[in-house]
Amino acid sequence: MSEVVSTCPYCEQSATGNYCSNCGQNQQLHRLEWKYLFADLQRRWLGFDNMFYRTLRDMLLAPEEVITSMHRGIKVRYMGPVGFFFLMMTILILLYSLLGVDMLEVTKDVNNVFSGTASQKEFQNQIGQSIFSNFKVMAFVMMPFYAFGLWLIFKNKKYNFIETAVLIFYAQGLTATFTIVGVLLYKFFDVEHVILYMTPISYSFIAYVCARFYKGNAIWNFIKGFLALAIGTIALMIVGSITGFIYLMLNPQLVEKLNTVAQ
Repeated sequence: MSEVVSTCPYCEQSATGNYCSNCGQNQQLHRLEWKYLFADLQRRWLGFDNMFYRTLRDMLLAPEEVITSMHRGIKVRYMGPVGFFFLMMTILILLYSLLGVDMLEVTKDVNNVFSGTASQKEFQNQIGQSIFSNFKVMAFVMMPFYAFGLWLIFKNKKYNFIETAVLIFYAQGLTATFTIVGVLLYKFFDVEHVILYMTPISYSFIAYVCARFYKGNAIWNFIKGFLALAIGTIALMIVGSITGFIYLMLNPQLVEKLNTVAQ
């Protein structure tokens, strides 16, 4: 049975099958309806063949499958780790914006732990605002430190630094869903101290991924996952302190401002 030959609506060349062999235009044209718009959204923004949903689902239920697939170079089933991480961060930021939620307001419980004068708290808010205005960049900068902690603690597992980074990018990307739930609870149900709940839940999930992925005693690997995150956090604080010190030495006017705030 011969294939039906049609004229491509874009390049006006003869075409057979579902796609034009000359320009690639889809020959199956439909009226604009919601189901076709949603299908196009899935293909263009969330990945071909539900790749985004599959990555999200399997990272929650079987994270070892996602990470192992990426290590083996199988890239048609799941989104890449960095792309997945940035997509989740983007969704989180968009949610904050669409709901009109102030990130500083959500984290006020953490800021209130530290006592200080009004001017000191105002300075803390300015720093927080600067961090949140560059949220994706700051979140990305943290990843190598967590990857270092995991690589150091699980060094005997024989995974190199890049292979370890795959785990932390996927795991940290998935933890954005917990933060999204927290933001929704904060916005619509007035749940207080939400950021204090989300942080340990997120760390527990990363430790859970370690327990699922690394061979050996799952409970011990779970504990080691927490230890790795602690090491990564300490390393981040050390490097941040050194960077801040150098920055202050190069900007003496900022030192004077800090002295004024401290008084």
